[in-house]
Amino acid sequence: MVVFQNHNKQMKAPYVTYADFEALVRKIFFFGREDEKREKSYTVETEHHEAFGYSYTVVRSDGEDLGPKVYRGINAVGTFFREILQEEVKIRESLAASKPIVMVHENWIKFKSATDCHICNKSLIKDEFLDSLPVWSVEEDSEGGEKCSYKGQRHKKCFYTAQN
Repeated sequence: MVVFQNHNKQMKAPYVTYADFEALVRKIFFFGREDEKREKSYTVETEHHEAFGYSYTVVRSDGEDLGPKVYRGINAVGTFFREILQEEVKIRESLAASKPIVMVHENWIKFKSATDCHICNKSLIKDEFLDSLPVWSVEEDSEGGEKCSYKGQRHKKCFYTAQN
Protein backbone atom coordinates (compact mmCIF):
# COMPACT_ATOMS: atom_id res chain seq x y z
CA MET A 1 0.00 0.00 0.00
CA VAL A 2 1.33 3.47 -0.90
CA VAL A 3 1.23 5.95 1.99
CA PHE A 4 2.20 9.61 1.91
CA GLN A 5 5.24 10.06 4.19
CA ASN A 6 6.74 13.46 3.27
CA HIS A 7 4.69 15.38 5.82
CA ASN A 8 7.43 18.01 6.11
CA LYS A 9 6.65 19.09 2.54
CA GLN A 10 2.98 19.69 3.30
CA MET A 11 3.32 22.80 5.49
CA LYS A 12 4.31 26.24 4.22
CA ALA A 13 7.48 27.88 5.44
CA PRO A 14 6.63 31.17 7.22
CA TYR A 15 9.40 33.04 5.35
CA VAL A 16 11.48 32.35 2.24
CA THR A 17 14.65 34.22 1.22
CA TYR A 18 15.67 34.51 -2.42
CA ALA A 19 19.24 35.67 -3.05
CA ASP A 20 21.52 36.18 -6.03
CA PHE A 21 25.23 37.08 -6.16
CA GLU A 22 27.02 38.87 -8.95
CA ALA A 23 30.70 38.16 -9.54
CA LEU A 24 33.62 39.49 -11.51
CA VAL A 25 35.48 36.83 -13.48
CA ARG A 26 39.22 37.50 -13.39
CA LYS A 27 41.78 35.59 -15.44
CA ILE A 28 44.47 33.71 -13.53
CA PHE A 29 47.93 34.05 -15.04
CA PHE A 30 50.42 31.30 -14.19
CA PHE A 31 53.57 32.57 -15.91
CA GLY A 32 55.07 29.12 -16.45
CA ARG A 33 53.62 27.35 -13.40
CA GLU A 34 51.18 25.16 -15.38
CA ASP A 35 53.43 22.09 -15.03
CA GLU A 36 53.67 22.61 -11.25
CA LYS A 37 49.85 22.71 -11.00
CA ARG A 38 49.41 19.61 -13.20
CA GLU A 39 51.55 17.49 -10.87
CA LYS A 40 48.89 17.96 -8.17
CA SER A 41 45.74 17.92 -10.32
CA TYR A 42 44.58 17.63 -13.92
CA THR A 43 42.24 20.57 -13.33
CA VAL A 44 43.78 23.89 -14.24
CA GLU A 45 42.17 27.00 -12.83
CA THR A 46 41.98 29.67 -15.51
CA GLU A 47 39.56 32.11 -13.87
CA HIS A 48 38.63 33.31 -10.40
CA HIS A 49 35.10 34.42 -9.48
CA GLU A 50 35.12 37.35 -7.09
CA ALA A 51 31.75 38.29 -5.56
CA PHE A 52 31.17 42.03 -5.83
CA GLY A 53 27.44 42.36 -5.18
CA TYR A 54 24.20 40.68 -4.27
CA SER A 55 20.49 41.17 -4.05
CA TYR A 56 18.05 39.36 -1.81
CA THR A 57 14.46 39.59 -0.74
CA VAL A 58 12.46 37.97 2.07
CA VAL A 59 8.91 36.84 1.30
CA ARG A 60 6.31 35.93 3.92
CA SER A 61 4.06 32.89 3.43
CA ASP A 62 1.13 35.22 2.68
CA GLY A 63 3.08 36.54 -0.33
CA GLU A 64 4.13 39.90 1.09
CA ASP A 65 7.58 40.87 -0.16
CA LEU A 66 9.59 42.62 2.55
CA GLY A 67 11.53 44.57 -0.06
CA PRO A 68 14.70 43.85 -1.98
CA LYS A 69 18.10 44.58 -0.47
CA VAL A 70 20.88 45.35 -2.97
CA TYR A 71 24.61 45.75 -2.30
CA ARG A 72 27.57 46.44 -4.60
CA GLY A 73 31.08 46.80 -3.26
CA ILE A 74 33.96 45.12 -1.54
CA ASN A 75 33.48 42.20 0.86
CA ALA A 76 30.07 41.34 -0.61
CA VAL A 77 29.99 37.88 0.97
CA GLY A 78 30.78 39.18 4.47
CA THR A 79 28.23 41.98 4.14
CA PHE A 80 25.62 39.49 2.92
CA PHE A 81 26.15 37.25 5.94
CA ARG A 82 25.87 40.21 8.33
CA GLU A 83 22.63 41.38 6.71
CA ILE A 84 21.10 37.91 6.48
CA LEU A 85 21.79 37.36 10.20
CA GLN A 86 20.00 40.66 10.93
CA GLU A 87 17.06 39.41 8.83
CA GLU A 88 17.03 36.22 10.92
CA VAL A 89 16.71 38.28 14.10
CA LYS A 90 13.76 40.22 12.62
CA ILE A 91 12.07 36.99 11.49
CA ARG A 92 12.54 35.34 14.89
CA GLU A 93 11.06 38.41 16.61
CA SER A 94 8.09 38.34 14.24
CA LEU A 95 7.50 34.63 14.85
CA ALA A 96 7.86 35.04 18.63
CA ALA A 97 5.33 37.87 18.83
CA SER A 98 1.97 36.63 20.03
CA LYS A 99 -0.88 36.89 17.57
CA PRO A 100 -4.60 36.62 18.27
CA ILE A 101 -6.08 33.21 17.54
CA VAL A 102 -9.31 33.33 15.56
CA MET A 103 -11.61 30.48 16.60
CA VAL A 104 -15.11 30.70 15.22
CA HIS A 105 -17.82 28.36 16.49
CA GLU A 106 -17.24 25.84 13.66
CA ASN A 107 -13.50 25.66 14.54
CA TRP A 108 -14.32 24.83 18.17
CA ILE A 109 -16.64 22.06 17.02
CA LYS A 110 -13.92 20.63 14.73
CA PHE A 111 -11.35 20.92 17.53
CA LYS A 112 -13.51 19.11 20.10
CA SER A 113 -14.59 16.36 17.69
CA ALA A 114 -11.24 15.74 15.91
CA THR A 115 -10.47 12.04 15.66
CA ASP A 116 -7.86 12.02 12.86
CA CYS A 117 -4.56 13.82 12.36
CA HIS A 118 -5.06 16.39 9.58
CA ILE A 119 -1.56 15.60 8.20
CA CYS A 120 -1.27 11.80 8.09
CA ASN A 121 -5.02 11.02 8.48
CA LYS A 122 -4.29 8.39 11.17
CA SER A 123 -6.39 8.15 14.31
CA LEU A 124 -5.73 10.51 17.23
CA ILE A 125 -7.69 8.19 19.52
CA LYS A 126 -5.26 5.23 19.64
CA ASP A 127 -3.09 5.07 22.77
CA GLU A 128 0.13 5.93 20.94
CA PHE A 129 -1.45 9.09 19.50
CA LEU A 130 -3.15 10.51 22.59
CA ASP A 131 -0.63 13.33 22.59
CA SER A 132 -1.92 15.53 19.77
CA LEU A 133 -1.50 19.23 19.06
CA PRO A 134 -3.79 21.84 17.55
CA VAL A 135 -2.40 23.44 14.38
CA TRP A 136 -2.65 27.12 13.46
CA SER A 137 -1.64 29.14 10.43
CA VAL A 138 -0.57 32.77 10.44
CA GLU A 139 -2.45 35.00 8.01
CA GLU A 140 -2.76 38.72 7.37
CA ASP A 141 -5.89 40.31 8.81
CA SER A 142 -7.93 43.14 7.30
CA GLU A 143 -5.96 45.78 9.26
CA GLY A 144 -2.56 44.69 7.90
CA GLY A 145 -1.62 42.77 11.07
CA GLU A 146 -1.33 39.05 11.55
CA LYS A 147 -3.82 36.57 12.99
CA CYS A 148 -3.80 32.84 13.65
CA SER A 149 -6.43 30.51 12.22
CA TYR A 150 -7.19 26.97 13.38
CA LYS A 151 -6.25 24.30 10.80
CA GLY A 152 -6.81 21.01 12.62
CA GLN A 153 -5.33 18.48 15.04
CA ARG A 154 -2.12 16.52 14.47
CA HIS A 155 0.16 14.08 16.25
CA LYS A 156 3.21 15.45 18.03
CA LYS A 157 5.26 13.08 15.85
CA CYS A 158 3.77 14.66 12.69
CA PHE A 159 4.39 18.13 14.12
CA TYR A 160 8.09 17.46 14.70
CA THR A 161 8.44 15.69 11.33
CA ALA A 162 6.86 18.70 9.59
CA GLN A 163 9.34 21.02 11.33
CA ASN A 164 12.38 19.20 9.83
